[in-house]
Amino acid sequence: MKINREKDIDEVNFIFRIFNVSPDVYNLIAKDLDKKIKFSVHEQKSNFNILIDIESVSTSESIKRIIRDYKLEEIDIYISLISTYDHGGLLVPQNVSRIIRDFDCDLNFSFVSC
Repeated sequence: MKINREKDIDEVNFIFRIFNVSPDVYNLIAKDLDKKIKFSVHEQKSNFNILIDIESVSTSESIKRIIRDYKLEEIDIYISLISTYDHGGLLVPQNVSRIIRDFDCDLNFSFVSC
């Protein structure tokens, strides 16, 4: 999500992270994810971290189903703000707020001023 400021644009990312997924399970999840959901992966040693762009998700049901079906436990929600300002704020969209409420997991923030 982009936030227009006086002289620049800030970038905000709302990410649901699933950690330490084996290659076999990752391949099954990649086939199982709704085609409308934007996701990426980061390889960590021999396993993967799956990063789901929460803004592309209308409800948390598809994520809940994947966590339940594949018995995934290492999860969190990560919000990053990249800004040219040293102060400010962000608005959390309603669909993201609902997803945050639906999960019993850590909520991590990152703020970078550049």
